[in-house]
Amino acid sequence: MKTIKKREAGKRGRPLKDEKLKTYYRINGIIKVNEAFVLKKWKNWAFHSCK
Repeated sequence: MKTIKKREAGKRGRPLKDEKLKTYYRINGIIKVNEAFVLKKWKNWAFHSCK
């Protein structure tokens, strides 16, 4: 996880000494898809939408 601080005013560049900053958090990761679960849910959704 990485913290990123940006200026609240939205301006670019180095923030001033007493300027308010907003903290953002960036999470680096990999998303793994459970294909069996997705296929099961997709089939249920397709069945219900045909009625």
